[in-house]
Amino acid sequence: MAKDSTVITAVEFDSPAWQAGLRRRDIILEIDNQPANAFPFGNMIKDRCPEIK
Repeated sequence: MAKDSTVITAVEFDSPAWQAGLRRRDIILEIDNQPANAFPFGNMIKDRCPEIK
């Protein structure tokens, strides 16, 4: 696995992520052409989805 990646550990059934096809153990490599390592990944999600805590 690439060091600049994030592994999905859980996806709530019928959530928007589930409906988009994300599943447990999927590996996210990039978001908007930026590496998806754990710390920046969390910040990117919070910036784009403020309702997520």
